[in-house]
Amino acid sequence: MNVNYTVVLGQYKGLRAPKLDDRPTQAELDAFMQEARAQHAVMQPVEAPAAQGDTVVIDFAGFLGEEQFEGGTAENYALELGSGTFIPGFEEQLVGHAAGESVDVNVTFPDDYQPVNLAGKPVVFRCKIHEVQQKQLPELNDDFAKRCYGAESYESLLAVAREALAQQKAKNNLQAVQGALLNQILANSQVTVTPNYVQQNQQRLLRAFAQQLSTQGVDLPTYYQYTGSTEAQLLEQLRPQAESGAKINAILGEIAAVEKLTISDEELDGEIGKIAESYDVTLAELKAGMTENNRNSIRDGMLTAKALELVLASAVTE
Repeated sequence: MNVNYTVVLGQYKGLRAPKLDDRPTQAELDAFMQEARAQHAVMQPVEAPAAQGDTVVIDFAGFLGEEQFEGGTAENYALELGSGTFIPGFEEQLVGHAAGESVDVNVTFPDDYQPVNLAGKPVVFRCKIHEVQQKQLPELNDDFAKRCYGAESYESLLAVAREALAQQKAKNNLQAVQGALLNQILANSQVTVTPNYVQQNQQRLLRAFAQQLSTQGVDLPTYYQYTGSTEAQLLEQLRPQAESGAKINAILGEIAAVEKLTISDEELDGEIGKIAESYDVTLAELKAGMTENNRNSIRDGMLTAKALELVLASAVTE
């Protein structure tokens, strides 16, 4: 008996799965190329007042009354107006102002803001606008294809884009079908998960979110400061997803047990080898630093994947 959950399985074989088309539409291809175009945009200084979507390069210093507070100061900060990076009301007050202007931005921190000495307090950010920048988008033509992607022509670039889109769409469609099947099993079954199991999933989602932020050069404390949120609030936002994920893991774990699915040592080593490759270490080096709990966690993940493959293979496509 699993200490994290109890499951009474309903039907999980022969479920109906939606038939989805992996071919990209023209609208999807157009949007993909516009995104490629935007990625190669060049920021150009302009003399015009800043508008939504422009980027302003600013110095700012935050004051509570006449006292400057810690953590509210930066120089030459590039802020895209409308990005929602700063607390509500900040970016909007820079719209309409041009390079060389000084602007006092008046905002009020949320009641649950951290640090608590600023929570609910009205403050002023004294800003100096150094530059207003607008995106200059390249033309979608042969020159763009050659210069930015090394393609022979724009038509050849479109062919590559269609294939990339088809692969991504196939991946997304697979996930959509899997999700639809899991929702059916969830509706057919009775599942109870422990609070501790949900909390484990919340922490896992929090670590994944932190990793995603790190790829953008942002850590969690900075995220909390700029969004006026706390870790407790973020964990609460993640709770529904964590609870749903815990129930799905429980169902797949139960299917694996009922079907007597197993993971051989060779299969486990193969998966650990993929992980080692992703970290650029040898299999022996990674295994030497692993605990039995680490191995069991990987094995459990592989078992749930096998259970999901079984459900998918038995599904009837509509």
